Amino acid sequence: MNQFKSYCSTASKRQYIRIRTRFVKYCPVCLLLLLPIYACTADRSRKGPKLTGLSGKELAEIHCAGCHLFPAPDLLDKSAWENGILPEMAYRLGMRDPLEKLAVLAPDEIITVLRAASYPDGPVLASEDWQKIIRFYVGNAPEKPLPQELKSPVGAGLPFFEVRPLAEKMDVLPMVSLVKIDETDGCIYAGRREKRMLEVYDRSLKKIESLPVSSPLSDMALSKGQGLMALQMGTMEPNDLRNGQLIAIDEQKQKTVLLDS
Repeated sequence: MNQFKSYCSTASKRQYIRIRTRFVKYCPVCLLLLLPIYACTADRSRKGPKLTGLSGKELAEIHCAGCHLFPAPDLLDKSAWENGILPEMAYRLGMRDPLEKLAVLAPDEIITVLRAASYPDGPVLASEDWQKIIRFYVGNAPEKPLPQELKSPVGAGLPFFEVRPLAEKMDVLPMVSLVKIDETDGCIYAGRREKRMLEVYDRSLKKIESLPVSSPLSDMALSKGQGLMALQMGTMEPNDLRNGQLIAIDEQKQKTVLLDS
């Protein structure tokens, strides 16, 4: 609740009314959290952006190149622009309702996204100017992707290394998020996302230890005689959730949470 109150000073009344309404459908519990927002948000009237006399290219150089390098229309084919890139950019320019994307997020993620001002509170350009940008890209993009220059084939193997299979049966495709080598005894530590395990292998790649973890690992540090510390990501897929942890695992395999995001 305090997080919502601290943010309400910068959020618009219109945006939070829409969020509150959408959550009636998607998250009734969140509706209770959003009820005070109406009372503490300021009522701001806002007129839409004025139409400019700029061309589609000129508008794209302003609005599309404002966050990244200007993308030429021939980088992608018509379908990719029309059905992929431009619909997504419409959210970033306030031409589509961002609640279409926010409604599927967790409440904590919504707060983070709103604070980051990832989406504007309204259109940043006139509707006709947005249509000019669409026509510029779709009208100048090729029907099919342009041919690329031939590239050297990717070779297998690395210099100074050789491939050696692990001495275990793989029931599922391994998803390794961390590899660490202990140069003292030659042990190899591998964070296995699909198993939620930190596995330890000896020099011959024989598994000698399996330590359960709560989520995929991104880093670890060894402390001789005191076990190890490991950094858990929480949710590995792209997200704005704060559910990572720094844990310690002692010699008896007991876990202690040192830091909790």
